[in-house]
Amino acid sequence: MNLQDEINQLNPMQKKAVLNTEGPMLVLAGAGSGKTRVITVRTAHILNLGTSPENVLAVTFTNKSAQEMKRRVSSLLGRGNSKGLMVSTFHSLCLSILRNNAKHIGYKNNFSIFDTSDQLSVIRNILSDIKFVDKNFKADSILEKISLMKNTDPLNQTNPLSKYDPLYDVLEILFPRYEETIKTLNSMDFDDLIVNTIKLFKGNPEVLEKYSNKYRYIMVDEYQDTNTVQYQLIKLLAHPRENLCVVGDDDQSVYAWRGANPGNILNFEKDYPDAVVIPLEQNYRSTGNILTVANSVIKNNKKRMEKTLWTDKGQGAKVYIMKASDEIDEAQWTVQRISTLALEKTLQYESFAIMYRANIFSKLFEAELRNLRIPYTVIGGTSYFDRKEIRDIIAYLKLIANTDDSVSLLRIANIPRRGLGNTTINQLKEHADNNNISLFNAFAASNNPHAVEFTELIHHYKEIFATGKDMHTALTSLIKEIDYNEYIYSLYKSNTIAMKRIENVTGFVDTVERFSGDGAIMLTELLERLALNDNPFESKEEHVGVTLISLHSAKGLEFPVVFISGVEDGIIPHKKSVVITGGLEEERRLFYVGVTRAMHMLFLTYTSFRKKYGKSSPSMTSAFIDELPKAAIKYVNRNEDNAMEDDQAVKAHMERIRKILG
Repeated sequence: MNLQDEINQLNPMQKKAVLNTEGPMLVLAGAGSGKTRVITVRTAHILNLGTSPENVLAVTFTNKSAQEMKRRVSSLLGRGNSKGLMVSTFHSLCLSILRNNAKHIGYKNNFSIFDTSDQLSVIRNILSDIKFVDKNFKADSILEKISLMKNTDPLNQTNPLSKYDPLYDVLEILFPRYEETIKTLNSMDFDDLIVNTIKLFKGNPEVLEKYSNKYRYIMVDEYQDTNTVQYQLIKLLAHPRENLCVVGDDDQSVYAWRGANPGNILNFEKDYPDAVVIPLEQNYRSTGNILTVANSVIKNNKKRMEKTLWTDKGQGAKVYIMKASDEIDEAQWTVQRISTLALEKTLQYESFAIMYRANIFSKLFEAELRNLRIPYTVIGGTSYFDRKEIRDIIAYLKLIANTDDSVSLLRIANIPRRGLGNTTINQLKEHADNNNISLFNAFAASNNPHAVEFTELIHHYKEIFATGKDMHTALTSLIKEIDYNEYIYSLYKSNTIAMKRIENVTGFVDTVERFSGDGAIMLTELLERLALNDNPFESKEEHVGVTLISLHSAKGLEFPVVFISGVEDGIIPHKKSVVITGGLEEERRLFYVGVTRAMHMLFLTYTSFRKKYGKSSPSMTSAFIDELPKAAIKYVNRNEDNAMEDDQAVKAHMERIRKILG
């Protein structure tokens, strides 16, 4: 389909958003209203008018979204006509800017990117140096406050805690040391990527002018999820032209816990008085009753922009509400209903999703699905980056790319074991500190042959990786030379566990090959791709069977049939929401997100009793249930007569299943 045909197929409000190319604009895109299509077609339209692709910037929140948008624009215009178009995440955008301008803020261009584990190592080392031993303060809680400082007040970075907070004095001492340490290691954490870009722009107007002149048209997706520093970054880049189009839905702002500020979208018209606001209210995903339920819930939020979702799909099935006796009954009923619907409606198991407030609630559903031999996929498992063997190999790559990275060096100095014990390493650390040299240089100048041999190994592979060719072979050679597989076998008594760990390493090497592609690629670029990708280790294959997923993770997805479990006071909404300013409204938005994932059928379940802290306690129905319109819902209760029409069919089907399974 060509571009003009695509524009002609848009509804009137979508078309208005696409054709309005100049000045500030807010596209208030309700759930399922086709916002991705609007952003893509609008980008293609701007390019088709004669704008160079290099002058257009589109910012998304995931690499997957960025890649999909690039693909769609290319299909509308042809690959050659969109070459140079910048579609990226905030972190990727800032990283590309910093790689070329790091010297302006006191970094080398080959700086490392510290992940959470690296940051925690630095914090623990500082706590040890200042002899802070209070075990009530965890390193991760301190890291959370550091992140808050950077994202709330990026330039001044003042202590966000009350002076009466026990952590206040610790943060006052630790924060400047943390900042000094990671800069000395020529490293930045993820927050720094955006914060340091703002510092770069504020301190170097000529650099800001260069990029604001370059990006003459800027679009930001999921604007309701932006935080303070992301907001400031976009405001700087958009000035003075203000050809800024932001797309989002304040009703789907559900990430306040990680810094998102719905005020950014709510105040857009104040920031840009000349802004055009275009609401997209026609929903292409869900049937009428589902949208009636969604609209009835979200209208109870006071801080929101008025909009009402509608569809021409018809009313469809009512939203079913099931009261189970306890969490086991809830899981059994849900899985039995899925089994029956799959049979009677001839639906694939991939059509179903079970959603819950937190991943801890997945276990009972998994057990029931296994009992009936129904395939399923749990979204939100352990990240490969949290696995020891992957972290070890990445540490080698980080050190090869940046020998100032002492955190990575300390992790692998004696992995696999090479005769460098804690005593030797501590002596080398002391020597480095006393002589104001890097720890790597202290190793290289040491009289210890094992330390010198280690630095020679790193230098050797620095030369190999510097060519940028055949990363797969180079990494395979490194793993073999350090005899890492034998090291894994020596760690675990079980060969089965060891083999699984080695399989993880092999999978990582394959991922490196996929990310490096066919041509030459620098090691720093490879590490960037691995660090900034949403989930570089996720299989390319489709998810199999029923999807089990948290409400937060479900945002942006859709399923023909959705079950939302645990719609009870203390779960949905979360018990902490009552003590957090705006907490209840965010919980209502989260529930709204879950409801609007459903395309054809929606089931809400809650229990009379639920086990808490090992003890069965009475449950209270969620206040959100009371906000649902009676005309759009139907209650289901096994102990009453108003059960679903097909309950007899469910029982007969389950009896057949049990016989088959023996």
